[in-house]
Amino acid sequence: MRLNNKHRFCVEIAAVALFIAVMIFVLELLFCGVPTRIDYLYAGIHQSNDNIELAIVGNSHAGAIGKPSLLGLRRDCVENYSVGGQDLFHIYLVVDELIKCKKALKYIVLFVDYDMLGYSLIETNQRYTDREYYKYADTMQDMSLANRLMATSNFFRCNREFSMLTKKYKQVEEEKTSKREKYEDNYIPIATTDDAGEACKRRALEMTSIKFRSSLVEENKLILQHIIDLVSSSDMTLILVVPPKRQCFYDYADSANSQISKCELYKMMKSNSNVCFVDMYENQNFCDDDFVDADHPNSQGVDKIGLIITNEYFNDKYKRSF
Repeated sequence: MRLNNKHRFCVEIAAVALFIAVMIFVLELLFCGVPTRIDYLYAGIHQSNDNIELAIVGNSHAGAIGKPSLLGLRRDCVENYSVGGQDLFHIYLVVDELIKCKKALKYIVLFVDYDMLGYSLIETNQRYTDREYYKYADTMQDMSLANRLMATSNFFRCNREFSMLTKKYKQVEEEKTSKREKYEDNYIPIATTDDAGEACKRRALEMTSIKFRSSLVEENKLILQHIIDLVSSSDMTLILVVPPKRQCFYDYADSANSQISKCELYKMMKSNSNVCFVDMYENQNFCDDDFVDADHPNSQGVDKIGLIITNEYFNDKYKRSF
């Protein structure tokens, strides 16, 4: 018996639905257990090492300094929990988790660029990163039904990157090491043959103009205040650091946007005197030889950053004693 058009249509729809269901099942099966960089980040937070006294949190500018000697603490008491491109909302989630898990924690060094007050993962079309945090924090910036559903799928948490499957099947032997040891985020951009001046210009404009939204400043100020309040209520010391840049970055940065953020950040610090504020933006102690590119320090730059943070902290502590 031949199917009429109505029946044929129903069969075709059922076949398409079945095909989609099978594909979803196969993709989830393939991506099951594939770790993202946020999985490694939280694995590091939850590891058994309970002697961490100082945590560094921020984006790639914080990540690039590694685990320097700060405040006279041993290096094994310092850990870096930074993620490239991280915004203030997700930094808050990381700080919250650190406070819950690290009982010996006394200091949090938070790196905040001026432009971060106008930056958001959602506004820059990076929802896949937002989804990576959901299984740990049970919240996202975008809590729409569609994003929550995709956050339960490891395929979408991995941003549909099939190259990650190769890494999965190459890590059989590496499972003998801790997840945190396997996680090595590339904070320093890969060197290119592009003209250094042009690369610096693009980087400055990307951060201070292209990805900057003045409409996000008030929202990000509230998030930053939540971080400050959270750390303060936990009897920990918050050191807020504005990292330095190479001179060409200052030359090409959108000065209007930078000034807006700087003014708002300084207002916040004035009303939060319990925070040790270290602003290294345009600090004359740094020269171009302290950087590998427009905004990431090399080992020489890292040493200077560590020394300045330590000195500023103890100077601030001394002033508070009177």
